[in-house]
Amino acid sequence: MDVRPPAGSPRSQMSEHEAPEREQAPPVAEPTGSALSESRPADLVSRLNEMRRPAIIVLLVYAVLLFVLNTKLVSISFVFFTIHTPLLVLIAVAGLVGFACGYLVRRNRDTDRTGS
Repeated sequence: MDVRPPAGSPRSQMSEHEAPEREQAPPVAEPTGSALSESRPADLVSRLNEMRRPAIIVLLVYAVLLFVLNTKLVSISFVFFTIHTPLLVLIAVAGLVGFACGYLVRRNRDTDRTGS
């Protein structure tokens, strides 16, 4: 089946090895007056400063509630001995151990990348 463009069309005048020119899409103009184009670094910093105080208050209320609601004593068995401690202490120790493990793994991974 031979599919050829009609005679006289621009494609019929091209040789077999020429690629047809593609139409370029018109450039997209950025919207003017949008919040993104008007946002400046100084505005962003002032917004972050405005949000800092409420965020600190929310975190402090959360910390107090965490402490008050987790004062129940729990027993932890370490195979050879058992200790009784408030649940909050267990949560804090588990968090610190996890943080330390993550720090050590991250530090070892960074030294492996640098070749030191």
